[in-house]
Amino acid sequence: DFRYKYDCTENTVSFDGLDTFNSTNHLWKVKKKFSNQGQSIYNGKQLSVTFQDSGIYTINYIASNSNKTDSIAKEITILSRVKKDFLGKDTSFCKNSVYHVKANAISSPDVHSYQWSTGDSSRSIDISSSGSYSVVVTLRSVCQVLDTITVSGISLPAKTNITRTGDTLTLLSTINDSIAWYRDGVFLSSDHSGRLTVEEKGRYYARVFNAQDCFSSSDTILIVTGK
Repeated sequence: DFRYKYDCTENTVSFDGLDTFNSTNHLWKVKKKFSNQGQSIYNGKQLSVTFQDSGIYTINYIASNSNKTDSIAKEITILSRVKKDFLGKDTSFCKNSVYHVKANAISSPDVHSYQWSTGDSSRSIDISSSGSYSVVVTLRSVCQVLDTITVSGISLPAKTNITRTGDTLTLLSTINDSIAWYRDGVFLSSDHSGRLTVEEKGRYYARVFNAQDCFSSSDTILIVTGK
């Protein structure tokens, strides 16, 4: 018999002969099924092969000495190579949002299961808090790949209130923060002054953005008369 270990990020398979008699000769024959390619022949009780093509391969292991010969054949499936760091680079997100993490670069038909550190078993998860998240992906070939991503939450600007003096709305905010004004959910303008001249009635609010483009929203103020 023989056992093997499949590294699907490199498409390398390590083989180990398990013959139980005192064999002195060890021969491996590797042939891709449904292909006109010839078979590859290797010597040695241990073997490591990097496969260039996906597909089904027949592995024939022959062990022998001067008195006995034994052999066994198995089929293994080589899938498309899985790239490392398939969850992407470590990143950050605004604390008032949700970050979507997906096990990319793995063809869904090749996957048997997903197991996230959160307990989820779907291809992707939504993250709402800082931390490290990992997933083990088991492929149809029984190869498993692991990746981890660390996400950090970016603090939001402090929430501020709107004050009204005549036709002017004023938002107190940290200097250099960008402020965007809205009426009835529609964007009006943005600046750093924190002031807006009211021209129409409606529900007004503002969003304060920091350097990382994360924002907090003010309370809404109702203007019942315009100019």
